[in-house]
Amino acid sequence: MSDITSQITITESGALSTQPQNANFLSPLGFRFSLKRSPNLNFFVTDINIPSFDIGVANMPSPFRTIQVPGDKPTFGDLAITFKVDENLQNYLEIYAWIAKIGFPESFEQYASVKNVSSSSGQGAVSDGTLTVLNSAFPYSSIGMNS
Repeated sequence: MSDITSQITITESGALSTQPQNANFLSPLGFRFSLKRSPNLNFFVTDINIPSFDIGVANMPSPFRTIQVPGDKPTFGDLAITFKVDENLQNYLEIYAWIAKIGFPESFEQYASVKNVSSSSGQGAVSDGTLTVLNSAFPYSSIGMNS
């Protein structure tokens, strides 16, 4: 018969074992964002958020109370980007023209000018973007947002 203590692994717990390997915070200035559709926007981006990541909740009825269990479909929040407008309004007008063509076109031809364009060109209804997160090792990682 084997001794039960030989089958138990003892690990130390305490304040030192729960410390992160890297205690540096992510810099609010440590990023680059580029949008294929709007090259004049890239230099002027001043703020970008990391979108929330949520999973829904399913309510399971019971005789006493409703029990919430984790859902099955994760969702991402909105990606909000803040940028400075250049003095010629180029970056603003690029975004304005793009949104106007998609959401409130003045003619069918204006809508067709973005709808019938290949998404790989970057000039269609959707555009590829890249968020590069920087840290002390420059760059840390790139997150591609492809159409």
